[in-house]
Amino acid sequence: MGIYLLYNLCMSCADAFSMFHSRWYATEFTFVDKLFVILPYVILFVAIAYFFIVIPNSIIKLFRLDKDFDEEKFELNIDKTSILKISVIVIGGIMFVNNLPYVFFEFAKYFQLSVLNINENNHIGWLIYSVVITIIGFLLMTNSKKVVDFIVKKETEKETNNETTCHSD
Repeated sequence: MGIYLLYNLCMSCADAFSMFHSRWYATEFTFVDKLFVILPYVILFVAIAYFFIVIPNSIIKLFRLDKDFDEEKFELNIDKTSILKISVIVIGGIMFVNNLPYVFFEFAKYFQLSVLNINENNHIGWLIYSVVITIIGFLLMTNSKKVVDFIVKKETEKETNNETTCHSD
């Protein structure tokens, strides 16, 4: 959930800053006026990210999400690698599905501008960005086993390093 939230926060901030940048020179407002428009938006996103990622327990208590749960501990007999694999597939699928329409939209916009001989190079960046995110999502879905094996390998190496550090003291 935290990775998905960070991903969407980055996407939203990129969209917002792009919008503000394109309108930055088009208005007669002063720098301070523009700053007062951008600053609340940035503060809101940082606050949301902080609450959801750093202190999620306060949100659980506020909305009483733990109500009607009699047991403190849930026992699931699922292997850790299976959970990681499902998570990687879901995250990759979300990235792929969310960005595929942007790829088609940016390709259409690029070809429309090239047919009309309008030389706007600022849209090519969004096209490249959308294609890269879509490819990453696709690769995460199709290579989830390799990604999970890499994560497990790194975790095992980290545990091994911690054990050798503890034994050497």
